Amino acid sequence: MKTSYAHRFAIAALAFALASGSTAQTTALFTKRAFVGSHYFLGFVLNTADWISVEATDDFSTWTPIASVATTNNVTEFVDKNAVERPLRFYRLVHPGVPVEEARTRWQPHSEGDYQFQLQHIRSHVGPYVLSATVTVVGGQKTISNAEADGQPLDQPDSLDFPSVEEMFAALKQAQQAGCWRVAVTYDAADGHPLWYVIERVIGIFPGKETDQFRISNLTHLTSGNGS
Repeated sequence: MKTSYAHRFAIAALAFALASGSTAQTTALFTKRAFVGSHYFLGFVLNTADWISVEATDDFSTWTPIASVATTNNVTEFVDKNAVERPLRFYRLVHPGVPVEEARTRWQPHSEGDYQFQLQHIRSHVGPYVLSATVTVVGGQKTISNAEADGQPLDQPDSLDFPSVEEMFAALKQAQQAGCWRVAVTYDAADGHPLWYVIERVIGIFPGKETDQFRISNLTHLTSGNGS
């Protein structure tokens, strides 16, 4: 029998609080826990600017990293979009998490080769709000094709809206160093490239937030790093 949202919420919240206190080498305090539609929303306060790994399990036996999160504003948030697919879901924080440099090192053997992927870029602060394209890198040169903006063809895509993998690593590192409100990323376990990441900044005299979210799919290595 599938556990109700209310029941799952209580179990997940308790498990996260216990694990973060015993596993993470830093203080963590919950600020928010709630279902938002079909997603589970976690908010917590950290006393570190380091990367923290959010891990999840269904049985307390196997823990799976689902994101690395960083903040220099103490308060940070994470949304688990896969929570609704499971009857039970438990969370813990692990410090240190996966820093950008570690993921970039895993990607390094592929960085000189050619590759292609599908990219979706969702932004909250300026239209068009949903951008998508095919990004191809050949010989270190990036090209953008099949670009769309809010479902309509985009004839002249802005290169900055469609980063290469190398540009993604640079953006994540810069965002953490600049003190963004929230930076979260999930890396591919095999080659280290980002699968999903979000950068959220505080803007304006009366603080608002602008959010850029990127989702990378179907990355294909066209050639190996040694050109074979």
